[in-house]
Amino acid sequence: MDNTIKKRRLFFLASANALLVFFIPVFIFYRRIAETPVGSLLFSCRFHDLLHLYCPACGGTRAIDSLLRLDIISALRQNVSAVILAAGLVYLDIRAIAAAIRNEDRIFHIDKSILWAYLAFVIVYAIVRDILLVCFSVDITGDFL
Repeated sequence: MDNTIKKRRLFFLASANALLVFFIPVFIFYRRIAETPVGSLLFSCRFHDLLHLYCPACGGTRAIDSLLRLDIISALRQNVSAVILAAGLVYLDIRAIAAAIRNEDRIFHIDKSILWAYLAFVIVYAIVRDILLVCFSVDITGDFL
């Protein structure tokens, strides 16, 4: 493999990780703004407000916030699918860095069956969470009851 291609790949991976590190404080700032009265008007979930049900992403922001504070139990309580997505992205990042260091031809490779399985999990999780809320009055995140 050409040395310039290897340098480009490593630069791309370093840039992507630097952006991630940059966006963590931005995310924390957004999370703090969203908790204010003005923020709750600007950043409210329309699905949640209109239907009084959880959307598939409800609790995702709080789950990521909990993960950043290393509170895994709270993150799982807020939104399991967001925790699985975050863990998957960390795994893919580590795998991509290892592939770039080993000079593999394909750095980023995600099997489509994994993506379809994750999408199916998110849909089933959202449906089960709403059934628990409506039929059994079980409010996992504490937003409604």
